[in-house]
Amino acid sequence: MARLRRAVDPLRDVVICAGDVGFNVHRIIMCNCSPYFEALFCRHAGDRTHFTIPDVSADMMQVIVDFAYSGSVSVTEENIQDLLIATDYLIVTDIVEACNNFLLEHLTPENCIGVRRFTISGPQAQHKAHFLLMNRFEEVVSSQEFLELSLQELSDILDSDDLNVDEEKTVYEAAVRWINHEPEQRTSHLPALLSKARLAMSSTDDIKTLMSDPYLTNNSQCVQILDDVLRLKRQLSDATPPRRFLSDLAARPRLPNAIIFATGGWSTDDVTNITEVYDVRADRWLDITDHQEKPRCHHGTVYHDGFIYCIGGYDGRECCNSVRKFDVERHVWLEAAPMNQDRCFVSVACLDGYIYALGGLYCLRTAERYRPEKNKWSLIEPMHVGRHDGGCAVFNKKVGGYDGNNYLKSVEAYDPQTDEWHEIPPMSTTRSNFGTVVINNKLFVMGGINDSDDISSVEYYDVKTNTWTAAGQMRTAGNGLSCCEVSNHPSLKQYTTSRDTLPQLEEV
Repeated sequence: MARLRRAVDPLRDVVICAGDVGFNVHRIIMCNCSPYFEALFCRHAGDRTHFTIPDVSADMMQVIVDFAYSGSVSVTEENIQDLLIATDYLIVTDIVEACNNFLLEHLTPENCIGVRRFTISGPQAQHKAHFLLMNRFEEVVSSQEFLELSLQELSDILDSDDLNVDEEKTVYEAAVRWINHEPEQRTSHLPALLSKARLAMSSTDDIKTLMSDPYLTNNSQCVQILDDVLRLKRQLSDATPPRRFLSDLAARPRLPNAIIFATGGWSTDDVTNITEVYDVRADRWLDITDHQEKPRCHHGTVYHDGFIYCIGGYDGRECCNSVRKFDVERHVWLEAAPMNQDRCFVSVACLDGYIYALGGLYCLRTAERYRPEKNKWSLIEPMHVGRHDGGCAVFNKKVGGYDGNNYLKSVEAYDPQTDEWHEIPPMSTTRSNFGTVVINNKLFVMGGINDSDDISSVEYYDVKTNTWTAAGQMRTAGNGLSCCEVSNHPSLKQYTTSRDTLPQLEEV
């Protein structure tokens, strides 16, 4: 017979048994706690007062009973798995929700694989766990859970377009760590895992480094894979612009974890509302213009907490104080509170949860900041010097411009540690009034004007190689556009080029 965990109370009309413990409880209170108990008691109406609950421990039943009477529950790392299983089985939805909230709040690279596997966890927790796994993969690789993946699980992860790695050799290094955990059972899987790396997207130097790795050179299948990759890279380098990719997995770009969002500007002597996004890894621009949006140029653009804010600017008739925000998840434009002052050629930046708008035409000293959760702008202390068409950036770089006589392509870089400026290689194109964004540690410049011509070309500076490289052209030439980076957002896939539609490069 089950022992009672509390003294018998005549007002408590049923006993619930879990394990070897009985809980003397009120039937009506347990019915209010869960439809499971309501159905159980209704199904056995009458004089029956003892009910045995299978597959639930006494400790978990104690938590559930306490919750039924108090309305509160303590979820911990130690009890969450058993508690979620028990409460899902007994349909105690409030505790299930509390467990899923706990998972969301405590999700880390060390536990995301387990949460992703745990099918009882809610879809939100599983989705967030998958997103974290794919976007912080290099941290996940260091976890114990990573070493316990099955071959199929690891293959699916390495095979995914969603996997975010800066360098594809990371995929190989991850495979080696997994193999070395149980080398006798796993070494034979090296060629299959190596083939998941998109090595044709890597530098030739990185591939040659791999070709000198004894771990690979002692495996004839791996040597063949690397030889095939070098052949593909030669084909890619021989391709004429626009850059083309093979359908072969080794040359298929993964999805980006960041995009460039560019909007507005002057084009063919008129203000536009054109909006384009740049898929960095596929080197493609997509037009996502909403033709109901009003045109603007010389405005500021900044990304914050799921929204892209377009601030101030010139609408074709006058400077304006209006603010529009683009909901990245829902793909819609919304109105935000206007600024206190009209500003075009405005500088914008995010800091500590606020959006700042500084200066503007004509050399305004005033500045204000926006608090998103209150949808309100407030004036702040004015600057010492009036400014318009200034810049707010984290990269501490300045590019090109107009010196009053000539359009420039020269570039200088400032080193804050030495307090010195130094020249870096010039851009390939002279340009002024262009957009700049730092993304994946590369400085992108796009659009602009030189002489009397609007520009659609894009190029980027790589600090590692100290070189400028041409990137895919924008769909529309223009100057006075504004742009920003959008990164680590779960809805970025809708702003990328489908990998299945990328053109193929014919085999030779």
